[in-house]
This record gives sequence, C-alpha cells and structure tokens, in this order.
Amino acid sequence: MDVQTVLQDINGLIEQLRASRALDWRTCFTRVYTTPPDGRGVVCECSDKTMLDELRREMQRRGAGDTIRFRGLPSESDGLPARLMAVSSVADVRRAPDHASELVTQIIYGDSVESLKEDGEWYLVRMDDGYIGWIRSWHLIAVTRDVLDNYAESAKHRMSVNHAMVYQEPARDALPVTD
Repeated sequence: MDVQTVLQDINGLIEQLRASRALDWRTCFTRVYTTPPDGRGVVCECSDKTMLDELRREMQRRGAGDTIRFRGLPSESDGLPARLMAVSSVADVRRAPDHASELVTQIIYGDSVESLKEDGEWYLVRMDDGYIGWIRSWHLIAVTRDVLDNYAESAKHRMSVNHAMVYQEPARDALPVTD
C-alpha cells in the first residue's frame, strides 16, 4: 500500500471507530502523520488504548500494519511528568497547540491534569473530567502526588465570586500577590 492510501484508510477507520464508540476529539486525541514529513512511514498517536489496539489490529488485517508506527499517549519514552498543576489564576485549554485555536475549557490555579504529550511550549493534557486539550507550558508545573495531596489539605477556602485579589497580608494597604 502506498502512504496516501494508508493515510486515507486509517483516517477513515478512526472516524468509524469514533462513531461506533461515541468518542469525539474532546475525549479521544488522535493524530496521524507521515515521517519524516512527506515520507514513507506513518505514525498514529492515540490517547485511548482500546481504540489504539483496534486501529492496530484492523490495519494489520488490511496489510498496512508494517507501514504504521502506533504510539499510545502518554508514552513512557517521552519522559513527561505524570501530573501537572496550574500555577496561573486561569489557564486556557485549547483544541490545538495554537492561541487562535478553539477554547475547550479553562483550568484554575491548583487544578491538576495528566500530561499526554509535549509539543514545543504546549502540553496536551487530560483533565479530571476526561476532556483533552492543549495548555501553554508556562501555566503549569510538574508535581508529585505528595505535592497535590499537601495542596488539597492546605486549601481551606474556595472562592464563590468571579474575581478576587489575594493580598500579602490582611491589611488595607497590603500589596496584591495574585488575582
């Protein structure tokens, strides 16, 4: 099979599987590309292990399995931190790693996410509600489970307003620390 046929087959198969399993891009990330760019090899990345296994089996059955390298996300070989925590008051989560891309949702300071992939200054992440999206790296820090547990224990209050300031100390002339 030539590369263009393989690309058409696997992309069509992805759409069929998404439809049959009621998956969409918000909960199942897939990316298919040639390597090197415009090359003879094909890489298929997928954040859903069951779907990735189905893709692998079906493409093997169709005789294109040797042309495709399948990568589950997250991949241990990428060396990504398992968990990331938001360190900005609000961080946009986008559909693609681009500021002009559709806004999927937002996370707030202290929220943690699972890292799936890194692309330049962007992380592909899975949020606790299962949604997947891209966040700029400067909004996040790598954290351990202990750090997350300690943060959850020490967080005593939750704001019920849309915007508030945190001050250095409880005084009218105190300097603001963050919003």
